[in-house]
Order: sequence, then C-alpha cells, then structure tokens
Amino acid sequence: KTGLFYTHLSIKNMKTRWGSCNHNKAYVNLNLKLIQKSLKAIEYVILHEICHLKFPNHSKEFYDFIEYFMSDFRQREKEFLS
Repeated sequence: KTGLFYTHLSIKNMKTRWGSCNHNKAYVNLNLKLIQKSLKAIEYVILHEICHLKFPNHSKEFYDFIEYFMSDFRQREKEFLS
C-alpha cells in the first residue's frame, strides 16, 4: 500500500512505546500489548511506524504521508491515546 517495506518485524513487550522504527535497518518493533487495542488503533500504529521508514521524524511531511493512506488517522490517534 505505501511502497515501504521493513526487513525485520518484532513483536515484544515494550514498557514506554506502542511501536518503534529503525529507519536505517528498516526494523519495525510493535508492542505486544497492542493486541488489547482496537483494529483501527493497531492499523494506525503499524502505519505510523512504517511511515518512519521514509520520514524518521514527526514532520509535517510525515503526517501528510500518513494522512494520504489513512485520512482518519487523527481520529484514530485521538481514540487510541484516550
């Protein structure tokens, strides 16, 4: 969908994050506790981390890129964080 690909996906217990990305190695890590969240929240976190492969920051371009693929991401993010 995004044209971005990770080389390694890890699902593990993470204490302070829902996900992380190493854009240099194309590694994506997801928190095991995501399974307790809604499917919409899980999709948002996965897309968020995959987009870091192209934008290793939280710039306007990063969020514009997310919005291109998930127009309701702000609502999903709000629901996820509440």
